[in-house]
Amino acid sequence: MEQLVVRLGANPNEPIHWIVWSSQQDEIIASGELPDATQLATLADRAGRRAICALVPTSDILLKWVELPAKAGRKAIAAIPFNKEKLTGWLNIIEQAGLACDQLIPDVLALPLADTGAWSILALGEQLLVRKDNWAGLQGERDWLIQAINHLARQHAKQTEQALLVNDYSATDLENIENLDVSVKPLELPMKVLAQGVKSASFNL
Repeated sequence: MEQLVVRLGANPNEPIHWIVWSSQQDEIIASGELPDATQLATLADRAGRRAICALVPTSDILLKWVELPAKAGRKAIAAIPFNKEKLTGWLNIIEQAGLACDQLIPDVLALPLADTGAWSILALGEQLLVRKDNWAGLQGERDWLIQAINHLARQHAKQTEQALLVNDYSATDLENIENLDVSVKPLELPMKVLAQGVKSASFNL
């Protein structure tokens, strides 16, 4: 199966990363970066009849665990706050480019999920993506997020007296952060790592 995966920015002026990926062949067919959303229409020929998945910045999405009563019905689920305005904006950008999106996923949920409980870290341009568990993660500018990881690793060490396990998929400079046990993974194109994660992601905004 071939798929076009695009990673949209928080606003239309931010760069858009994209990849055409064959999961059957485990092969990158094409990839690149667009300067902003106005150039998204140039991917129409690349898309063809391929399925399209859009990744969106987790910094614009609130991922929360919600406990529902055992007999909670659709009304209870519908009462959970949902940022429809932001979602509509992303879908409009895709539609205006002449594309049709099959799946919309918070970007960190496309990162590998470790059985060991380790966090997964990936650099994408000037951004860092961090997956903490099944439904939690962080995304933001590299300098800011490095400070956040430093703080969270310190908290983790205080609570557990153990280093925080991290799987690094992009040779991120984490040497100055204490309380981390870093496992460096083979370097791949960042969008390839995310495209592989999309294959196993059932979640859809």
